Amino acid sequence: MSMITITSRCLKILKILSKNDAPVSAKNVADELHVSVRTVRYDVDLLSSWLKEHNIELSKKPNKGISIDSKYSGEVESLLKEQNYGSSNSTYLTSDERVKKLIEMILDNRKRITFDQLTDIMGISRTTLLRDLDKVDEWFKHNHAPLVHNHQSGLQLEVEEPIHRALTVEYIIENTGTDSYLSFSNAKLNDTGGPSIEQSYIEQILDISKLRRIQDILERYTAQKQLFLSDEAFIWVVYYICVMLRRVESGHFIASIPSRYSSWKNSAESKEIEDIMRHYMKTDMSADCWNREATYIATRIMASSKTKAMPVNKENSVLAGSVSQLIIEKASLCTGIDLCADRELVQGLKTHLQALIMRNQLNMHSRNELLVDIEKRFPALFEICTKVTAEIEKKYNISFDEDEIGFVTMYLEASMVRMENSPEKLRDVRTVLICGYGIGTVSFLTHALEREFPNVMIVDRISVFKMGKYDFSDVDLILTTINLPYVLPKPTIKVSPTLTRVDIRRIESFFYDDKQPITKSVKIDEIVQTIRENCEIHDENKLREELTNVLQGKKKVALSLTSDMPSLSDVLLSKYCLAHIHEESWDDAVWQAAKPLIDAGCTGNRYVQKIIDIRKEFGQYALISRLMCIPHAEPDPGNTLAVSLVTLDNPIEVNTDEGIIPLSIFMVISLVDGMSQAKVLDEIFGLCDEFPTFADDIARASTAVELWRVFRTYYEKLFR
Repeated sequence: MSMITITSRCLKILKILSKNDAPVSAKNVADELHVSVRTVRYDVDLLSSWLKEHNIELSKKPNKGISIDSKYSGEVESLLKEQNYGSSNSTYLTSDERVKKLIEMILDNRKRITFDQLTDIMGISRTTLLRDLDKVDEWFKHNHAPLVHNHQSGLQLEVEEPIHRALTVEYIIENTGTDSYLSFSNAKLNDTGGPSIEQSYIEQILDISKLRRIQDILERYTAQKQLFLSDEAFIWVVYYICVMLRRVESGHFIASIPSRYSSWKNSAESKEIEDIMRHYMKTDMSADCWNREATYIATRIMASSKTKAMPVNKENSVLAGSVSQLIIEKASLCTGIDLCADRELVQGLKTHLQALIMRNQLNMHSRNELLVDIEKRFPALFEICTKVTAEIEKKYNISFDEDEIGFVTMYLEASMVRMENSPEKLRDVRTVLICGYGIGTVSFLTHALEREFPNVMIVDRISVFKMGKYDFSDVDLILTTINLPYVLPKPTIKVSPTLTRVDIRRIESFFYDDKQPITKSVKIDEIVQTIRENCEIHDENKLREELTNVLQGKKKVALSLTSDMPSLSDVLLSKYCLAHIHEESWDDAVWQAAKPLIDAGCTGNRYVQKIIDIRKEFGQYALISRLMCIPHAEPDPGNTLAVSLVTLDNPIEVNTDEGIIPLSIFMVISLVDGMSQAKVLDEIFGLCDEFPTFADDIARASTAVELWRVFRTYYEKLFR
């Protein structure tokens, strides 16, 4: 019998060695396992001793690596089978799994944990632990609860009890979601009443029998009070009560109710919930503790409700009505659709805003699970809502984060669909189409406009020869397929007859710009003649086009692609962003920057290895500007076109023909073919060329959320 207990990570190393005839360096093993080289050396020593007990020699060759003679291949294979390597009982943890484990230990611990305790529990070196703790710190900072720690005494989460519980709920939701909630609530119990499998940290909190009881009680209570909670809000409250029960059982109570909750302290709702809790919870608490716990839960439920039945502060109700009216009026102007007549929108949005104002006062956040889909499906409307809510924030001091902007977008989009399907027609934008030599060239444009912009009413189609005598007084917008010789008295946009994606953005910008272009009756010919008399003109057509844009007050569109290719905003998603990771080399940074794409299934390890191989063979670091590079390999049809955006806490210096260049921004691109990425690359270069501060602001972003917002801010500037 073996006297040495082997770990799953040692078995992982054994598996790596068994697949390679040549020696494998400790650095390569560390990279594959996402641990430090020192940890690998510790594990190799343990593995070597364990193999000796089985009469197998592990070879260590200086400057070459570790290997196992092929004559032991049969014995190694038998050992791996004997140890059931790769089964569900494996205790090997990846870097991400270790980070989650550390977060769980911090959330669940009652006292400070030392670094020595953590290295023993996790079975990793101190170097690996500190690297993992950087990511743990980032998670807590992202959730506005920085850890308190030092290298001698360890670390601890020092926050008020409600915040501690809310953090635990956020962690559970991040690692489960609605689908997992359904699986928890529908899970089968074993004979003892507990889960039928070994419990994880989350499963211990979401005890199935308690979960079902809480769910049933909450459903009955909200139905009785005619309160409507979204799925996300309902799940949040259920999870919170599960966390509360676990914390209360271990002696952690809410010590005091924040002043912002005081109005609910002795409300009818909090008393009702306290009675329910006392009936179902067999816990010994003082009367004050019961009151505080019930007040907090009542407040969360009422602030999450989206129905007229919820108790409303009169001042908040008046404010919600004013803000709702302003949003609808602004959105009507921007979209060209009279949304003010939609009573369902007026009442629904006001009710939502009442809850939003209350959440603002309570410093609560409402998660919008559909945010990514909303931004992708309704980008123009989302931008309108972003702009309108920004004005409201300044005027009324009401905070709208991206999740809340997404909710407002949903209300407006639903109203627009109702208006589209109702007898009431939207306000038409009277439009004239101008072509070069006859009406035939705008036939494609007519069909495209009918499909993309149903509120555009085409009142006439004319050729360039007739526009000089045409009366544009009753026209809102002019669309032309050619460069015009002089400025017209109404907003004018040049588009392709097939209406490309960039053209659509240009037309959309007309609908939501606060100030439509101011035109001037100045003939381009006169200006061009003046310039010709004093300067040499290299491209007169280009000059005429740019003069037209300037005189009409239009912003220059940085890109003019005509093919319908994916844009950067389509393929660089918020989940592909990481901020301030720590890596020592360009290769390691590429692996980490590619990880979000690999995790999402957009590419694989083989593609990333090709990027590294290209660097090794040609010395190319894919530099595009100061601080920034876009690593990529030859297109792979198995990829999905995607771009990650990752920053480093300390720049990595690379040696190029132009000298030493510091890099702190990595945008890995998973290419599919030779064409689809053309627009993405053009837009990346456009951001760098148009905005000299783009790279600096990206590098300064402290979190992934902030990183995404900085990118979106600059991207929107580029196309407005």
